[in-house]
Amino acid sequence: MKKILIVYASQTGNTERVVGLIASAFGEEKVDVKPVSELHGEDIANYPYLILGSPTWGSGEYHDDYFVFVRNRGKNMDLSGKKVALFGLGDQKYYGDTFVNGMGQLYDWLVETHAEIVGQVPVDGYEFNASEAVRDGMFVGLPLDEDNQDELTEERIEKWVGELKKIFV
Repeated sequence: MKKILIVYASQTGNTERVVGLIASAFGEEKVDVKPVSELHGEDIANYPYLILGSPTWGSGEYHDDYFVFVRNRGKNMDLSGKKVALFGLGDQKYYGDTFVNGMGQLYDWLVETHAEIVGQVPVDGYEFNASEAVRDGMFVGLPLDEDNQDELTEERIEKWVGELKKIFV
């Protein structure tokens, strides 16, 4: 398996903790981890496989660090030939109308970059009203709720990473 780059933004530390769980599930020697605030286009060029993660923040947006990256460096990026998986953190109980919207916004940007997006997850087991991260009845990546379903996080990551290992060869 070629190396995977995990890119993330974190405000409270939850996303950073999840990145550690994902890296461990793959095997830490198989991944490199970088905060999006330190990411450059040439970093991405060196990896065939990417995993991007963000909490949903504010009134349902991805983290500000992604906003800055997409606006300044990612606008005309071409990720053709790259396989990209997404994960997002959100609170389905108190923010059920914007649950993991940040992941959906990353997906929209990635579609513009021509990346091949992998790692979709069924909506079963989640209780929310609306999400920009649901397309054709599936989440565009792995949604995690560290506020209300943290006891499911490790199991969900193990299952998701197991599927990604079949794709990231």
